[in-house]
Amino acid sequence: MGLLLHLLAVVGIAAELCPNIRFVEPIDLNPNEKLLVCGDPKNPEWKKVSSAEARRYLKVFLQERGYHKPQFKTEQDTLVVERGEPTRLSGWSVKQTGPFVDSTLLRGVVGEPLTPALLNKIEDWVLLETKRQGFPCATLKTVSNPQTGTAEVTLDTGPYLTLSELKANAVPDLHPEVLRRYDAFHIGEPYNIDAITLTQRRLLASALIESTFFREECKPKGLTLHQNTVAGSSQVLRLGFGFNTEQLV
Repeated sequence: MGLLLHLLAVVGIAAELCPNIRFVEPIDLNPNEKLLVCGDPKNPEWKKVSSAEARRYLKVFLQERGYHKPQFKTEQDTLVVERGEPTRLSGWSVKQTGPFVDSTLLRGVVGEPLTPALLNKIEDWVLLETKRQGFPCATLKTVSNPQTGTAEVTLDTGPYLTLSELKANAVPDLHPEVLRRYDAFHIGEPYNIDAITLTQRRLLASALIESTFFREECKPKGLTLHQNTVAGSSQVLRLGFGFNTEQLV
């Protein structure tokens, strides 16, 4: 009973915010979405939103939440919205050439609502897997089917590249070779994103810097890795001979 009252309260709030729109099931819109659907009384040009405009926006907002089969009808000048059940990912695959990306290794996506955020998660994972195999500049395109709940990623891995060059910005009060002590990668070796991630973790754990970021640049003869590092708070470095470097003249 308490849950029913809560749902009725949500519906009541929605009806109050949108006098000409009624939701059969509750939908949680953020403030900006509510303005686009219900209108903005403070803006004369957007004070009233037509039923057709509201329907277009609601379709987009519902799809972003995994509701791909909403029903709309008009009752006495009121737009009635039935969001229906969310479409869930029933399966996905990778159409590819070159390195093999096993879609079954990505857990926790099948059964989730089919949303743009979920597809982005899948794409990020596929690109990460290709970078682990020496293909840092892959491109892809994903197509989903809301009727079946399936998705297919078409992957173009691009060329297999070795790390040919590193370009790093100068960090105040730090000799360039100090940072290179933490590298888990080597020039001339095949590119591997895990080595880059390990390097980043080592540097952050050293407390010598505040942050460091890497960016890949694909070239015909190899990959150029750009490193941008932000210095941290001043450090007192001690040499192995037992005296403080700040005492040197």
